[in-house]
Amino acid sequence: DARETILKYMIAQNRPYNSTDVFTNLHSKIGKTLVGKILDKLVEEKEITGKAFGKTMVYFANQDASDVPSTEEMREMDLQIASLKEEAATLKAENSAKEKALTSLLNTAKTADLQAQLDQLNAEVRTTPSLRSGTRKLTVEDKNRADKKLDANRKEWRVRRKYFKDAWNMMNESMTRQQANDILEEIGIETDEMVGVDFDKDPLDGLM
Repeated sequence: DARETILKYMIAQNRPYNSTDVFTNLHSKIGKTLVGKILDKLVEEKEITGKAFGKTMVYFANQDASDVPSTEEMREMDLQIASLKEEAATLKAENSAKEKALTSLLNTAKTADLQAQLDQLNAEVRTTPSLRSGTRKLTVEDKNRADKKLDANRKEWRVRRKYFKDAWNMMNESMTRQQANDILEEIGIETDEMVGVDFDKDPLDGLM
């Protein structure tokens, strides 16, 4: 009936209206005078609340006190919000660090590239006529030059190897082994172990 229609409308909307608003919002399905009488009756029955503002009466659904959080609940919610903000800031910082690490990783030469340089050095040693034919012995200067070039390459290898390990260990903390392998494959990274390289072994060992 009209009473139930108006009561349900006021509860559903949970907003303040005067009788004209209710009449209009219900598309004039209930007479304007009847709307006013029903609203006053609902206030009298304490089904809704009515407040006078000057000559205008405003009606709204009763506000259940249980829906209003207590001071303690408000304090707890504030603490939760602060905690979530702090957690979000931490996650944002971690994500930023991982993005920087990934960028650095992608800009670093691959281990395979460094291995190729060492292979080229080995090939040069093998194909040097004076060394291959034994026409002359390796001088101290020759050895020093070779050692210097080898040390420079191995130093660069060591630095980039450390950069990779530090960055990768930080990035794959929350990854499964399969996820980590998939990412390595996607960005084209090969570790020493993948290509069968022993960093601690002298690549020129046994050549001289």
